Amino acid sequence: MKRLLVCLPLLFVLVSCNKSEPPKPRVEVPINTAKVLTKEVPFSLWSTLSVVPDKDSIVRVRSKIQGTVQSIKVQVGDRVERGSLLAIVKAPDTTDLYSQEVSLRIQTANAERIYRLKKELYELGAIPKTELLDAETNLKVLESQLEAVRRKLKLLGGGFGYASIYSPIDGVVYQININVGDTVDTSTDMISIVKPGKTLFVAYLPPEKAYLLKEHQTVKVLVDDQRTYEATVLYVSDVVDPSTKSVKVYMKPLEVSDIKIGSFLSVRLILGTRKYQVIPKSSLVYREGKYYVYVLENNKPKKVEVQMIEDLGDGNVAVSGLEEGKEVITNPVVEGSL
Repeated sequence: MKRLLVCLPLLFVLVSCNKSEPPKPRVEVPINTAKVLTKEVPFSLWSTLSVVPDKDSIVRVRSKIQGTVQSIKVQVGDRVERGSLLAIVKAPDTTDLYSQEVSLRIQTANAERIYRLKKELYELGAIPKTELLDAETNLKVLESQLEAVRRKLKLLGGGFGYASIYSPIDGVVYQININVGDTVDTSTDMISIVKPGKTLFVAYLPPEKAYLLKEHQTVKVLVDDQRTYEATVLYVSDVVDPSTKSVKVYMKPLEVSDIKIGSFLSVRLILGTRKYQVIPKSSLVYREGKYYVYVLENNKPKKVEVQMIEDLGDGNVAVSGLEEGKEVITNPVVEGSL
């Protein structure tokens, strides 16, 4: 019995070692493919863009007298008309002029009363003509002085102790270089106004992309995938900004009435159309910073690197590096593991 007990465990081990597990069933996944097509697709670049004034369109507004800024009536981006009130300057010089105007007005009224009296007396023969001429001369001098002070007050936009600063043109407020309480004089650039329709687009692009644009080329600027503006390339800078590693491209828009000067936007520059291969987006595989597709050749998947050009937004992408008519696998996550 002891021998049996020994042999049974041994037999159990031998039987266990020879027993094989059943094979796992192979899961068959159908391969989905699509043909590579060649189509004309928009050729575009993504860019940061700023809206700036044409330097020749900037009008700098200054105070015609020295004083202290009392209030500012506009903000950057406001549209103004010629004669719109921009700011008020408290100016002691204007107070002096106002006092002169009051004094001269009183003196002129008295001189005019005396002249009328002298004229009546002369006509009666009561006084010589020289007295009449002296009264007339005095009246004309005072009238001339009063008119000069009034012209100066009007020129300065002055009231009692204040000078009003008005816009000289129709336009858009571009810069405000003053704050309430600042001291200004005739050399201070207080506010900058830009003439309407005199704006520029400045796109910031990597050098290899910036130089794809040429002077006088017409491009479409797509903002927020909704608003589109046409612009003409004026020039491409030959200087690379060391901080941003970008090149400035200056463009003249045809119309930008709804974009404020000073805006910074993320835009898409559409340069035209080019022929590229178009495949389903699902066929792309992204690995280690590169794009690949699996092309079906002789019923076997072949990994091919492609250059991603544009997401067309309809489930397809434009790429380069494929031959038209080839079959690409549209479910490569499964097939890529083969």
